[in-house]
Amino acid sequence: MYYLNGMMAGILTKSNKLGYVAAYPIPELIRHINAYALGAKAVNPEATVDVKWIYAWYGPDKAKEAAEALIAEGCDALAFTEDSPAVVEVGQAHCEKGKQIYTFSHYSPPCRRMAKILWFQANAWTGADCMPKS
Repeated sequence: MYYLNGMMAGILTKSNKLGYVAAYPIPELIRHINAYALGAKAVNPEATVDVKWIYAWYGPDKAKEAAEALIAEGCDALAFTEDSPAVVEVGQAHCEKGKQIYTFSHYSPPCRRMAKILWFQANAWTGADCMPKS
């Protein structure tokens, strides 16, 4: 899913600058970011990914601050691994003011309710999805 989100972001970006708000620099998240970047590069070789680490799994204020900083640096598509809709809310606020910001969430289906426009994909699964039916 991260690779596919990167592909979508790589196609949609006008600035060729993508942002990623990340919780902690652990192998799992680095893998997510790499997949996102590789997906973007597959469709847009000029695309770059800037990362802001917030050092929190749930940190809406930190996530909003990181998202705003990435937008100020020219990013027009943002992905995140943080457990609040903060990045989506920032993107939404900019869109409502006329600046197109695309947002891509991971693990956060509640974001669907928060974003009115320009939000892409949240995936959720449960262990039941992997269990054989008896």
